Amino acid sequence: MQSALSFHLQAIANDNEPIPQPRGIESYVDALENSEGEELFLTYINFQSVLPEFVIA
Repeated sequence: MQSALSFHLQAIANDNEPIPQPRGIESYVDALENSEGEELFLTYINFQSVLPEFVIA
């Protein structure tokens, strides 16, 4: 999963598109609360390990 996300984010960066801002745990909670019973696949990635050159200070 991490390599797929890394590939996707690198492609965004190569296209000079803005990298999406990381979101915190509240985004997981919101997704679960608003899922209406849907099954979700939520994941966490360490952004610094995926694209260290784009780490937001």
